[in-house]
Amino acid sequence: MSKDNAKKGKREEQIRKLREKREICFAVLFEMTFSDETVEQILEKAYQVKLLDKLYSDDKDLADEEEIIPETDEFIIDILESYSDHKDEIDDEIKSHIKGWTIERLSRVTLSVLRFAITELKYGTTSEKIVINEAVELSKKYSTPQDARFVNGVLGSVVRKTEE
Repeated sequence: MSKDNAKKGKREEQIRKLREKREICFAVLFEMTFSDETVEQILEKAYQVKLLDKLYSDDKDLADEEEIIPETDEFIIDILESYSDHKDEIDDEIKSHIKGWTIERLSRVTLSVLRFAITELKYGTTSEKIVINEAVELSKKYSTPQDARFVNGVLGSVVRKTEE
């Protein structure tokens, strides 16, 4: 394998891992729409389920995989703590950009994607284009193309307001 191919492969792996981390953040925020549990409580439950999965799994390849550990991953913890610390502010930001809608009318998926993406836009270090693209991809994966367009429009509006 040439050095260029090796670099490309390494970069693609980094992108894949970051996408997985974003998906974990989204999943935690989605879970929060169903209960009053904290980020820490949700992560603890997920950790316990993962342990049980490994304990009772017949798939020995699970142990060979390098996995992301949400409870200790810096990116995941930073995003989720930022959301927890600023959730009212983030929801207010969403409300100000969903003209003709209320936050209660949004699907749980759309709301969770917006919460995650706005948190990363405001408190993360990733470029705006990447954050918006990842949010749209999450919407496509877990919702509908119409929701993905809605998310894209709301996040574009958030970015434009920030640039003013």
